[in-house]
Amino acid sequence: MVFLKRETPLCNRDDLAAISSPIVKRMLELRIQSFCSIPLITRKGKLGTLNLGSASEHAFAPQDVCFLKK
Repeated sequence: MVFLKRETPLCNRDDLAAISSPIVKRMLELRIQSFCSIPLITRKGKLGTLNLGSASEHAFAPQDVCFLKK
């Protein structure tokens, strides 16, 4: 979804728990509390996503996303 919409969501554990996905289920089992997914886009097109997870709550702030997107 991040790849297609070119959006960068910041998710907490409750946000992740609302997603029905085997990958997200595994992340929750690994005690991921915060998650951020950044689309990687070049002039030639979309490459993929950079996915960051943390065991800390609120590990990613909007200013972190701005830095990572540059």
